[in-house]
Amino acid sequence: MKIPPYVRAGTPIVAFLSLFWLPWVVSCVCMFLAGLVFPALALALGVFADILYYPGTGIPWGSIIGLILALASALVRHFVKTRIM
Repeated sequence: MKIPPYVRAGTPIVAFLSLFWLPWVVSCVCMFLAGLVFPALALALGVFADILYYPGTGIPWGSIIGLILALASALVRHFVKTRIM
């Protein structure tokens, strides 16, 4: 799968900045798209979202959502590579 260099560089930056300025649903979509480029990035952004917005009690939803998105994007990337090549 050939990804242009500007997409490889721009997607993680947009996903990171979406944590600050966009609603959480849009941030999840950006995390998934960044996970398609770098699968572990979705988990890292989820942990970073927990560091930013964790209330101190309860479940760390950012990390859980990041883990799910990282696994999903890794599976999608694997199946796309398998089907194309």
